[in-house]
Amino acid sequence: NSPVCQDSCVEIFMQYAPETDPRYINIEINPNCAVYAALRYDRARSTMIPPEEIQRLDVRVQAHKDRWEVDCRIPADWIRRWIPTYRHEAGAILRGNLYKCGDLTDHPHYGAFADIPLPSPDFHRPEYFTAFLLTEE
Repeated sequence: NSPVCQDSCVEIFMQYAPETDPRYINIEINPNCAVYAALRYDRARSTMIPPEEIQRLDVRVQAHKDRWEVDCRIPADWIRRWIPTYRHEAGAILRGNLYKCGDLTDHPHYGAFADIPLPSPDFHRPEYFTAFLLTEE
């Protein structure tokens, strides 16, 4: 739960029950497999997820000469611990975004899966989250 976004990292922001709960889970992972996680309403209002709960996530990182890859598996019961109205079923609509950033790297960089039409990077903007369809249980 250190400031992973200062390093090169990937971030997952996901509203798992957007019709019943406005909160989103924010997970950040760097190439050393350091993980930060919080439950948020927005940038200012958050609850840190304890390290023992973060350890329940299945996170793997592979470093290569020219890139690194992340595999993060989030158990449905883990999500329901934080978002009780989440229903893990085909056809469920989630809302979120995926990011790549490095705030304090030699070359600060920011990228998003879904567009955020703002003049400066701000990932904590649920109004710009995109819809994801859960296709399998």
